[in-house]
Amino acid sequence: MLLTKLAKKICQSKEYINGISLYKKKEWEKALLFFEKSIIKKTKHAESYFKAGICNLKLHRYEEAFKYISKALELEPSNIQWKEQLEQCARHLDKLNNHMVSKSSTEEDLLREKLNTDFNNPKLHDRLAEVLHKKGRWWQEVDTLKNAIKLDPSIPERYFKLGTALEKMGRFNEASIYYKKGLEFNKKHDAIWYYALGYSLESDETNNVENVRSSKIAYATAISLDKKLNSNKFGIGAFHQYKGRWAKAIDAYEKHTSINPLCAELYYRLGLSYDRCYQWDKAAENYRKALSLDENHPYWHYRLGFVLERSQKYLDAAVAYQFAAQSNIKHISIWYYRSGYAYAKANKYRQSCEMYIKAYDSSQEIYASQIKVIDNNDTHLNSYRKKLKYESRINTLESAISNSCINYGLWYELGKTYESSCNWNDAVIAYHEGIMRNNTYTKDYYYRIGYSLFRDGNYQQACNFFRKIEIFGTPYGAPDDILTKNLTFRRNATYTEFYETLSIEKNTILYESFHGASISCNPYALFLDIIDDQRFDNFRHIWVINNEKKIPEQLKNKKNVYFVSRQSDLYMQCLASCEFLINNVSFPEYFIRKKGQRYLNTWHGTPIKFLGKDIKDEFLAHKNVARNFLHTTHLLSPNTHTTNILLDRYDISNIFSGEIKELGYPRIDRTINLSSERKEYIRRKINANVYDKVVLYAPTWRGIHGKATLDIEKLKNDLEKLADQDCHIVFRGHHMIEKLVSEQNISGIT
Repeated sequence: MLLTKLAKKICQSKEYINGISLYKKKEWEKALLFFEKSIIKKTKHAESYFKAGICNLKLHRYEEAFKYISKALELEPSNIQWKEQLEQCARHLDKLNNHMVSKSSTEEDLLREKLNTDFNNPKLHDRLAEVLHKKGRWWQEVDTLKNAIKLDPSIPERYFKLGTALEKMGRFNEASIYYKKGLEFNKKHDAIWYYALGYSLESDETNNVENVRSSKIAYATAISLDKKLNSNKFGIGAFHQYKGRWAKAIDAYEKHTSINPLCAELYYRLGLSYDRCYQWDKAAENYRKALSLDENHPYWHYRLGFVLERSQKYLDAAVAYQFAAQSNIKHISIWYYRSGYAYAKANKYRQSCEMYIKAYDSSQEIYASQIKVIDNNDTHLNSYRKKLKYESRINTLESAISNSCINYGLWYELGKTYESSCNWNDAVIAYHEGIMRNNTYTKDYYYRIGYSLFRDGNYQQACNFFRKIEIFGTPYGAPDDILTKNLTFRRNATYTEFYETLSIEKNTILYESFHGASISCNPYALFLDIIDDQRFDNFRHIWVINNEKKIPEQLKNKKNVYFVSRQSDLYMQCLASCEFLINNVSFPEYFIRKKGQRYLNTWHGTPIKFLGKDIKDEFLAHKNVARNFLHTTHLLSPNTHTTNILLDRYDISNIFSGEIKELGYPRIDRTINLSSERKEYIRRKINANVYDKVVLYAPTWRGIHGKATLDIEKLKNDLEKLADQDCHIVFRGHHMIEKLVSEQNISGIT
């Protein structure tokens, strides 16, 4: 036991130890940075992956947490505690993937069934109203709450909920009636209830004198009862702000400035209300008034910087952000980041770099490039140190990379070594190679490239990489919590950000076969021709592959070939920036071909069964493939039959604007023209001798979109019958059922 603990401790990097220290303090974001660095140094250290996963879990980044903990379990598959944490991540991801919607639907059905036999139970109506409220079906919520009130009119909260639902529907007069009834029963006299009454009376289109008077009385009562919103100081605008009614807040705060003209926070609130209504100049004007009365609020300076940036006054914005960041007691990296971003927009690249470095230098290592040498006058010692520290290490790393080119951690270490020796250009190249091999978006890589370019005096290019430290660099100003709560939204938003901010990388080709299940089919046949063609010597080739184990050995150490996992951050970057795209099925729903990109879709066979709208599936199940075809610039078809099917059965025959060519299939060309050496290799691979007849059994896809099913008994019977024939049987399942087949342990299938 003691030896095991000692061995584990020896395996721990200093980054891991620093991460644990921060982890114990529950500083999840900072701890995560160190665990990520530990992973880069020790790519097989399971504990680092697990702890990085837990940090992401605590930060509600469930997809990233799932990836890291999965990797930890891959390295230590027997760890039960880690399996439990992985299951927890999976549950969170289920919720993120909108499984809560189906759960909600199920609950609604159950409640309605219960009401069929127990209609006079008001609590069932209450619960159904809650479910309907979450779905935004206000009209049904209204009817349900009215039923509950008929059964039991003594519960004040029901009137308030009914008033709220009616208010959502714009039925303000009716809402005010129920708010009044609720207040008759409510002995607590909640301020928010009187505010709701005042708002519904004020919003009623009749706008009669009595309603206006009653509204003012209700508002005054709300203010007198308020103990949370400080409305006695800021007026009814505080309630409007609390409810997110920013236009109303503007009117109320503007009027209140005449009552309290020297209140700094009142002007800040007014500025914030204009800010939320996208009236940037008015917001800036009022933020400045607030700061002229009280400048000791760093966040107010930050908000001023934000609205100035949104109105494209970049230099003023940069200064405001910088003042906010430097005057704040706590270091907030995103404030320095925004200052750097705005300085770059104002073409002040050196100042921009300085802000970016201040944003993240507290979490960065100090490399040898920033450490004084032993003795500047002793050339022998310096020469010795240089050879030992840098040249030998570089040679060691380059040798390791030649044997494991896809290991992004080795590239990162090489970049660090070059940076330590002040070899900025080679450091940039090595770090960039690391980025192109790491599916997870890692801030540290972009920081290090930016820092190296900065030290090399290339300030403008440095800014481009510093900006990429954050995926969402654009100043949206909207809350980003939805990014951790909704996986689909996060992917769509991430791809959109890359689409709008990344330029097209010349001489890059992205290949995808069967949604990343394999490196095969027509894209692979094309790739094999391209990779040996001297005209493409300066091209980079990026393959989408979800399982590294399926990468052909002969490709793993080609330095101009990269591998990305579908739906990863790196995948979305490549999809938004590669000049050429080749696919044999379809890219995800969020994909949009950029102007300047060329997209070749090869499809993957001659259809001899149902395809597109003929598949008996849910309505428009073929929509994403149709979208993809409409984005293609070139469509490859093996024959006229396939051309007609692809265009007609996907409903694009009259609107397809790309080029379509009937040229046969590259994969078939390679099969027919196999060399004798290749044929012999394949026979050895499948254990067939030169005299054996070889029959390929490859049944077509019989399922529906996104729902892989397998008739295991039919497959077994087919294989048994074929085994009786005088031939060597080779089975190849459709890519949609490969995983299901592998789980069945069928005799003869490997």
